[in-house]
Amino acid sequence: MFRYLLLALAITASSSLACHAARADTLFRWIDEDGLVHFGDRPPAGAAAEDMTAAILPINSADAARPAISSQQRKAARDLERQYLNRQHQQQQQQQQQRAQRAHACREARHNLNILRGPVIVLDQDGQEVRLTERGRQQWAEEQEKLVQKYCD
Repeated sequence: MFRYLLLALAITASSSLACHAARADTLFRWIDEDGLVHFGDRPPAGAAAEDMTAAILPINSADAARPAISSQQRKAARDLERQYLNRQHQQQQQQQQQRAQRAHACREARHNLNILRGPVIVLDQDGQEVRLTERGRQQWAEEQEKLVQKYCD
């Protein structure tokens, strides 16, 4: 029962604190002889109270002052922003390079595949013409089809 009473007191204190904190200029916290925590806009007579105003006003006040930002903090923020933008730019460039490489590989694979659809004559190391067998042509064509599937959308 005593726990429920403490819980009810805590809820009542916190709700009244929320209502009063918005309009109170100061807020104090103290513990009475029974060990109960109290909050109020005036400290009690004869008890040590802790001033909680600074702890809650920046959170609860719409008029809370912005924290002062030093020139070092501004410079650090600008440096971080520059680093972020540079990283984004580098990623975009890498993506463009990858797309260009993929498009080149696609064109090359399609070109080779078109060549392989007809009779194929290749040059050996000595520059002599050599006709591919049908089986060799089919194997080469299958490799090129795989490349087309891999690089072309």
